[in-house]
Amino acid sequence: GTLSLNGGGGKLVLTDGQIYVTPGGKITTNNNSQIISIGGKTIVNGTGGNSTIQATNATGVLFGSSAQDGLVQNSTLPVALPVKFINFNASRQGKDVQVQWATASEENSDRFDVETSTDGRNWATNGSVAAAGNSNSVINYNYTARSIAGTVQVRIRQVDIDGKYTYTDIRTVKGDFDGSVKVTAGSGRLNIQFGTEVKGATVRIMNLNGQVLQEQKFTSAVGQVTIPTNYKGICVVSVLSETEQVATQKVIL
Repeated sequence: GTLSLNGGGGKLVLTDGQIYVTPGGKITTNNNSQIISIGGKTIVNGTGGNSTIQATNATGVLFGSSAQDGLVQNSTLPVALPVKFINFNASRQGKDVQVQWATASEENSDRFDVETSTDGRNWATNGSVAAAGNSNSVINYNYTARSIAGTVQVRIRQVDIDGKYTYTDIRTVKGDFDGSVKVTAGSGRLNIQFGTEVKGATVRIMNLNGQVLQEQKFTSAVGQVTIPTNYKGICVVSVLSETEQVATQKVIL
């Protein structure tokens, strides 16, 4: 069938989800202000007047939250792969991130690439898990991403035997720093103890006006540090981790 946006300002707005265009189906617009929006992103617009997105010999899918964001008219539609996910979860296990997912069915599936990102824009493949290939029953998968410090985003790229692929939604896993910090002072030094080991901790000593008097960064993972200091009086100690979590405490040196 055909989905047509006719008249000035015709819009189809979805808060989330996907739109599938089966072979022979198409989406048409005939006005610059006619759009389709998914998750706040304009996926189709009628720039230039008449435009058409059409699936010919394969089902096309428009995503609102994946690498296909921003797909516009006259673009080649990505192929929807015959793999049905029924769950996808990622959780922290100490310094590692445990990724689990399951499929209800698979057809010509080659592998699952587990991708991670710290900013939601730049992604890297952390590892891959071989797929079943063809299946009509539930299959559970798991993968452990080792030594992942800080908050990280995780997604799965499912690749079929022809090299075509699609993405899952994104899961966010918080960092391993629990935020608990104990600061004690004495004899010209600061003793700082973390509730858990922290990688890339930065310690700042400031006066009451916020002026930084001393700063030290620890690139390796630490659970406790001692910092010599010549400053005397009341000061504020701030501790930052790579996850941008901050602990602040006032001490007397």
